[in-house]
Amino acid sequence: MADDSEIAAFFVKNMVAGILDTVAYNVARKNKDLALYEIGKVFEQTGNPQEELPIEINSFAFALTGLVSEKGFFKLRAVPVDFFLCKRNFRGTF
Repeated sequence: MADDSEIAAFFVKNMVAGILDTVAYNVARKNKDLALYEIGKVFEQTGNPQEELPIEINSFAFALTGLVSEKGFFKLRAVPVDFFLCKRNFRGTF
């Protein structure tokens, strides 16, 4: 039977590593225009794992890379992803 410290090693501590692995996998295969997101729980251990359960925190992570299509006058145009595009798209979400 596994002790608490071995079980705690399986808790997700952040979502960034998983998103970056997925981006790296796709970019290596020439898929450069990506929009990925993940919603879930991460766990934070603040005290002694023998005495306290970890805290569950609801989290959201996203990654955008490459080009996106924006509607222009009479056609769609490809625009590179930047911080301001992300800010505009997620402004009303939270």
